[in-house]
Parts: sequence; structure tokens; C-alpha cells
Amino acid sequence: MNLPVPIDRASLPTEVAPLQDLVLELGQQVQAMRAQFDAQLDTLRHQLVELRRRLFGPRSEVIHLGQAELWSDPVQIPVPSEERREVGAHTRRKGGRPAISPDLPRRRVEHDLSDAEKAGYASLERIGEEVSELLEYIPARLEVIQNVRLKYRCETADGRRTVRTATAQGSPLSRSNAGAGLLAHVMVSKYLDHCPLARQSRIFARQGVALQPMTLDEYREAVIELNKHYPSPKEMLGKALVDCDT
Repeated sequence: MNLPVPIDRASLPTEVAPLQDLVLELGQQVQAMRAQFDAQLDTLRHQLVELRRRLFGPRSEVIHLGQAELWSDPVQIPVPSEERREVGAHTRRKGGRPAISPDLPRRRVEHDLSDAEKAGYASLERIGEEVSELLEYIPARLEVIQNVRLKYRCETADGRRTVRTATAQGSPLSRSNAGAGLLAHVMVSKYLDHCPLARQSRIFARQGVALQPMTLDEYREAVIELNKHYPSPKEMLGKALVDCDT
């Protein structure tokens, strides 16, 4: 917005009406400039809050000054190819909904006529069905597995007695109540989905489970240490090829 031009005393009108019009015009310009400055101030405040959060927020979400260059390059987003069909001398995009992968599990839900609808006819004979598919998302859930190990008092044929307890598969980690599926989820979310542990902790909290970021970090370190005692997939594949050759 252009600033009002300076006004000298000699250029002011002497009549009352023109002076009133001039005052109203200047007042409107001042109000417009004030609204513009308030908007700019709100923008600067928002940018300052965002900068403080990125610089001094949780360690997993802190951004350093040099990291701004990471977002300077354009990102290519993959777009699925569209099916097209021939129409005369040109091609046209195939209509309809995209097909659902046949590898996904299916749950059959049958919908029948209500009793009131059936009561309106003397006889009914089922002649077929119409099937349509709906892609649905089932939210992840946490559950507690109670390992109940049954105990028996045993006696051999020669009269020797002992107590036997059934075995149960517990946590892969020693002195931990974290299941293998939970540990795998934490590692995949951390290293494949790039989800910080602090954010994972908040996600678990929404599901009613208190897992602090420090606890999740202990899981992560324990899993990394555990993997050191097992061969990598590449080593296992190489061993399998050697065994096939022999």
C-alpha cells in the first residue's frame, strides 16, 4: 500500500467540507495501513513460534539452521498410471473406481431382506447375489497376552514324583513385557516410516498405553543389540546358496 503523500499547509483547502473529506480519506488510509501491519505482525509471530519449536522443541523434532536446504529441492511424487481405452481416433481414460488388490484379505458380510420385506410375498427363492467391494481401514490396536502356564504334579511308574510346568514364549528381551510384534512395530515406525519415538509415545497414549520415549528408546537399543547375535538376511541367503551348491 502506498504511503500518503506529505501535505503542506499551503495546499490545504480553507472550506470546511473539503477539509472534512480530507480527514475522512486520511482516516481510511490509516485504518487500512493498520490492518495490513496487524496481519504482517501476526505472520511474524507465527513464524517466530514455529522457529522456536523447531530450534528448541523435542530433540527428535529439532531442526538446525543448515537443514532448511533439505527442502529446497523439488520432490517428485509418484502418480499411479491410468488405464486408457481406445475411442475412435484417440484414447480416453478408463472410467470407474480403481481395482482393489486381490492379495488383501476379504471378510464376507451378507445383507438379506428384512423380515418385513419377506412377509410381503407368498414365496421367495434365492436366485443369486450381487457382490461389491469396499476398501476399509481397521485401526491398529494393542492387546495384552496372558501367558498361562499350566503346572502338573507328575509321578513316574517307579514312584518318582516331580512338578512340570508348560513352557511359554515370552518377550524376546530379557526382563521385559514387550512382545515381538510391539518391538517390530517400534523399529519399523522409527527407521522405515521415520516416526520419532516422542511421536510414537503420543500415538500409544491416544490408545490408552503409557510408553515413554525413554522406554521406547530402551526397546530400540535392546533390539539392535539382539540383532548382533543373529546373521543378517544377506548372510542367511549366502549360506542357503552354499548349502544348495553342496
